[in-house]
Amino acid sequence: MQTAHVISDLILAAVGIFVFFKFLNRLNLHDTVLWEAFVLSASLAAIFGAAGFAGYERGVFISQFFQSLAAITGGVCLAAAAIGLVTNTDYSNIACYSILTLGFLLFVLSEVFGRTEVAKWVPLVSMTVVALAAVYGIVKGKHFAGAWLLAAVAFFAMAQFRGQIFGTAESTVDVFHILIAGGIFSLGLATSKQ
Repeated sequence: MQTAHVISDLILAAVGIFVFFKFLNRLNLHDTVLWEAFVLSASLAAIFGAAGFAGYERGVFISQFFQSLAAITGGVCLAAAAIGLVTNTDYSNIACYSILTLGFLLFVLSEVFGRTEVAKWVPLVSMTVVALAAVYGIVKGKHFAGAWLLAAVAFFAMAQFRGQIFGTAESTVDVFHILIAGGIFSLGLATSKQ
């Protein structure tokens, strides 16, 4: 059992659940669906990751599944949600579920058909879109939402490049979990005045 990893994964899961009930649950259904495609997937990855670090072998596989889902499907939905937030766009049923479907199709391309470039590029493009949406929001007077979106991108970028920033010690797994939790909390704060 890797106790520190279990604790940091459970902190990440708790932050995701808190953000859902405190911030995202009160949004309209379409906004909630788009934000939660990322937040819920990341939270489930953390829960099963904690189980894996606690010794439940299947937890590792399930956690990896939800990590990929968060990175690909969640990434697409997160980019759309950020755009909607800063432009005050209420997505229609068709738009919301088309975005979700696109995310799932990209996930299937990556995981079923082995198109590894999808898993590499979708998170990068999504975070770039979120950062651009944040800057657009700040320019258009949505300073609060834009600043917190930028903070989320900064947390996620540090998590992605944690090896280069913090080294490759075993403790960087915990750093990764805490940085992702910080990013998710920042997303919640970005939506708090919506």
